[in-house]
Amino acid sequence: MPDPSLQIAIDVLRELEDRAGPVVSTEFGGVYTSAVAPHVESLNFVRVDYINGPIGKIVAAAREAARKYSLRTIVVDVSAGHMTSLSFEGADARGCWERLVRGIYAWDAEPAEPSHKVEQISLDDYLAAQQTFLDASPDYIPAEADGDGAAVRAFADAVTTQWWGARSNGELVCVGELYFVDDCAQLESLSTLPAWEGQGFGTAVTQARVNAAHSEGASVVFAQIEAGNDASVAVHNRVGFRHLGTRNTFILV
Repeated sequence: MPDPSLQIAIDVLRELEDRAGPVVSTEFGGVYTSAVAPHVESLNFVRVDYINGPIGKIVAAAREAARKYSLRTIVVDVSAGHMTSLSFEGADARGCWERLVRGIYAWDAEPAEPSHKVEQISLDDYLAAQQTFLDASPDYIPAEADGDGAAVRAFADAVTTQWWGARSNGELVCVGELYFVDDCAQLESLSTLPAWEGQGFGTAVTQARVNAAHSEGASVVFAQIEAGNDASVAVHNRVGFRHLGTRNTFILV
């Protein structure tokens, strides 16, 4: 029996998506396109809600919707052990679809004092810090940075959002977001400057965000972590998160 917290987390993710991008309903799910930031790929996708029919028909319809709206992402929410078919993967007329798995983790602990001082920061300070982090990355792509900033602003307009950060010598060296939807909270976008990695800043910012969510009365606090990001999983485990399940995303490459 799946943990009910998994379904709650998925419902919150869907609510975030509903608010961030207008939806076009179909027989199997919805097509989401952002009027605020249509160029941001993470905000424009096809989400499959109906998974209790012939998988071949659903795959074909989802791919056709992606083609019609010039989208390159399909999201499928499944419970563990149910409809985990990889039929969305593989080639079609546009290219090849590859699966990207994100684990969903829920906080299951008590508030604790962060090991570093962490403060709530402004949106502008958060975006400036993110730009600094991107500048320090060898994989930095300016167009992607513009998209990330637009996505942050789109979600800030859609839901109550907090930004938290830790400093060293006055410089923000680690930051993260916290979304509130009704009485649930999602942690997002934890980033640490390379020179300060491994010094506990990520754990401190994560702890501060769950403390803030707890103080606001959130009934569920969760995070999505891309499969293979062992460092982020370790940070969340130290704060008291446990794995609930996965969310499957198929990207056209």
